[in-house]
Amino acid sequence: MESSIRAPYAQIATPTTATARRTVARTGDEVEGSRDGRKIIVITN
Repeated sequence: MESSIRAPYAQIATPTTATARRTVARTGDEVEGSRDGRKIIVITN
């Protein structure tokens, strides 16, 4: 588990950020959707 946050990280669109607390995603990473179970492709702007 990484405690340090290294920018730039994409913001994952979830109603509650607490559900994505263990998610440290880089651009292009596939993250399991915490609510729907759908896969979210992380992209940066």
